[in-house]
Amino acid sequence: MRPDELTMHRLQLKDLLLNIGLSIMKTIILGTSGHIDHGKTALVKALTGIDTDRLKEEKQRGITIELGFAPLQLDDNIHVGIVDVPGHERFVRHMVAGAAGMDIVCMVIAADEGVMPQTREHLDICQLLNVQKGMIVVTKMDLVDDDFLELVTEDIADCVQGTFLENAPILPCSSRTGQGLSDVLSLLREFCKATTPKNSTNLFRLPIDRVFNMKGFGAVVTGTQLSGQVYAGDAVMLYPSKKIAKVRGLQNHQTKVQSSHAGMRCAINLQGIDRGEISRGDILSHPDSLQPTYMIDVQFQYLTNNERPLEFRSKVRFHTGSSEMPAHVFLLDRESLLPGVETFAQIRFEHPLCVMRGDRFVLRQYSPVQTIGGGVIIHPLAPKRKRFKPEIISDMQRLGMADDVTCLSIHIQKSGYSGITLSRLTQCTALDDSSLKKYLKDLANQKMILLLDTEPVRYIHQETLSLWEKIICERLQSYHETFPHRTGMPRQELKSRFPNTFPTALFQILIDRLLEMNHIQVHQEFVFMSSHHANLSDDMLQMKDKVYDLLKTSGLASPSLKEISQQFNLEQQQVETLLTFLENENQIIRISQNIAVCQHLLNALEKQLIEYLQANETLTPQDFKNLTHVSRKYSIPLIEYFDRKKITLRVGDIRKLRAISKDLYNKR
Repeated sequence: MRPDELTMHRLQLKDLLLNIGLSIMKTIILGTSGHIDHGKTALVKALTGIDTDRLKEEKQRGITIELGFAPLQLDDNIHVGIVDVPGHERFVRHMVAGAAGMDIVCMVIAADEGVMPQTREHLDICQLLNVQKGMIVVTKMDLVDDDFLELVTEDIADCVQGTFLENAPILPCSSRTGQGLSDVLSLLREFCKATTPKNSTNLFRLPIDRVFNMKGFGAVVTGTQLSGQVYAGDAVMLYPSKKIAKVRGLQNHQTKVQSSHAGMRCAINLQGIDRGEISRGDILSHPDSLQPTYMIDVQFQYLTNNERPLEFRSKVRFHTGSSEMPAHVFLLDRESLLPGVETFAQIRFEHPLCVMRGDRFVLRQYSPVQTIGGGVIIHPLAPKRKRFKPEIISDMQRLGMADDVTCLSIHIQKSGYSGITLSRLTQCTALDDSSLKKYLKDLANQKMILLLDTEPVRYIHQETLSLWEKIICERLQSYHETFPHRTGMPRQELKSRFPNTFPTALFQILIDRLLEMNHIQVHQEFVFMSSHHANLSDDMLQMKDKVYDLLKTSGLASPSLKEISQQFNLEQQQVETLLTFLENENQIIRISQNIAVCQHLLNALEKQLIEYLQANETLTPQDFKNLTHVSRKYSIPLIEYFDRKKITLRVGDIRKLRAISKDLYNKR
């Protein structure tokens, strides 16, 4: 093996071992929060040795402006990715982006200042984003005496009362002297061991919080991976623009990896897309797995500390993941929302974005900018809702309280006759692939849903099938009452009474189901209720006899439906009805849509045809014309009728006698 090949194999082995290590290692995201200049960045540096303030402006001003990141290896099995957020009120939007992927929050409060405005706002944001685990670190303890530190600690305990941090440990420390840092690390280790990592089997999603160009490599995006897995070489899609790219390379805290999973800080080098086509707040996911939306349904909590009610259609700043979006809040059951009240509402955006069920969001007042509330998305692809409709509020409440299977069933039911695709169900339910397929299989086995085998595959709810089966029966019954003498409604006429977008495949399934249940019958192109029996008036009975006499005297050269209509001055539908009656009485046979022949004539021709083929073995079109003494206009439909009846077998341009027909004839 050449030296360069050996080097390549060693590098590949190193990457493989590294990825195996990352796959079995627990990855936890720890986020800082707290007021400006309370020592968040200094604490991260004291714990990791890394200064997360990387920008020149941050160095000059001495404040954090952008999100900062640092790795912390607690032990062989626990890797912590630390997200350091800005504390200044002007950069709260960056703080929200950083908080979106937190597993644990570290609320940082300076001992010399105590609880401050951004302390409270960051606490509200973490609460709204449903961060459930956290610790409180009181920094700069070296600047105050023990009595003052005790007062600050009591004030903090009062501030977090009633929040997820109510019983959180409060640890004093000093990033300058190192005092108390070991306690912080020890507690963090305990928290990480008790934290369940994010589900890596869900759909891959990465909210982009940073975009830049790397010389020689092109566009690079970073973010905290919300869910799923992504591999080097994967095709990915940028949302909401739906631009396709390829994963050229992956890094986790500047370490090259071959894959990334939920909960990891991830830098992705993208191939096939320019830096200018990517924006902070975009989502990276698998191709065609997400659908952009302008409207979502939410369960919304309006914070108690708001000074006035939230009015219908208020303009707000909507934060989810790493995005900030102008939006309006549509209250559906009231004109205004009082502080401290929780309700269901619809959020409508000025630009599209991509979200999933269960995503948390934060709302900030448009101007002046301050956090006013937030909650959880219950329908990520909601239709436009009408106000003051109890059934709509009821549907939203059902979705808000639904477990996974119920949520799945509701979305299939609400999709109506159009059905719903697998990718849309993934977005609306946020279920991982294996769970989703299992639940769908269970619902199908219970006959609660139907798989419509189209492209793409769609799922239809049993209630939708039952509704449209009922509609078919009602329309047929109404038709019978209007036209009692007709056999039934022409199939195409029945289909034309459905919406233009109604799937043809679903229409056929409904007909087949009703046939199987014996609710309807189908005769040629007519569909009718099984209980329906056509009745002819006296005039039509007389006309039926006249039509039969005409067909009998015409022989094999029968007049067409149009010719019969013209001769007796009848509508073509009336002729259809008469021919159907004659066919039901076994007096005629429709050899084609337009030609009917008396049955006794066809029986005689069948016998003659079989005798001819037994004697001659083959039959040409000209032979058949000579046998029937009719023109090509009639000879072709006639011989095709015998093909369908399996008397003859076409081989090229000739016919042969089928063996089964020959055997049957010999037995007679």
